[in-house]
Amino acid sequence: MAEEKAAEGNTTYFSEFSSDELDAKLKRKDEDGRTLLHIAAAAGRTELVELFLANPTGRAAVNKADEEDWTPLHSASSCGHTGVVSSLLAAGADPNAANTGGQRPIHYAASKGRMDVIRKLVAAGCEPDVADRTRSTPLHRAASQGRAEVIVSLTDGSVLSPDGSPVECDVEAVNAVGQTPLLVACEAGQDEAALALARRGANLGVEDSEGANVATLAPKLVSAALPVASFS
Repeated sequence: MAEEKAAEGNTTYFSEFSSDELDAKLKRKDEDGRTLLHIAAAAGRTELVELFLANPTGRAAVNKADEEDWTPLHSASSCGHTGVVSSLLAAGADPNAANTGGQRPIHYAASKGRMDVIRKLVAAGCEPDVADRTRSTPLHRAASQGRAEVIVSLTDGSVLSPDGSPVECDVEAVNAVGQTPLLVACEAGQDEAALALARRGANLGVEDSEGANVATLAPKLVSAALPVASFS
């Protein structure tokens, strides 16, 4: 019952409980290790999330992870719930929390094109170039899903760190199989993302650990990328 009400964002239901009763419900986890805060965050229920965070037990759960080490911030970031992300960060959510795969909230925001979320995460101190267990950075994730806007924003200085300095992510970062974001985009058939990376100075001459390059992964892209290409 409580899990369904949390997913619905039913603040009236939870407001009727005493502090002790609400404490007990906020401490519980479902079969996947998720708290009510996880559920409300994933559903984008900002008002209910704030109600939970106003409770000491709820606030203490802001960085609690489920069985796959997803925090409520992972869920909200992945789903693009900007208001929830703001509330969680204000309550002390860790923008650099890693799940079992080493992914941070920004990896999911980047792969799904959640620019508003990305800006909030970086402003809160998340590492924009952080690598997961496959050594993939948010740029790799954005490239694999064709998120050209994310690629441009993470490399042109328009995203700002906590001290106001511009963020410029590394377009030549290499993952566990030796691929840069450009090669990832080419292999995934994401031409617009590949061109965005080329325009940001990505090296078209790079090869991965198996010797694959832009010409072998996306031969039709080469002529389009030549006017802006770097082969350094």
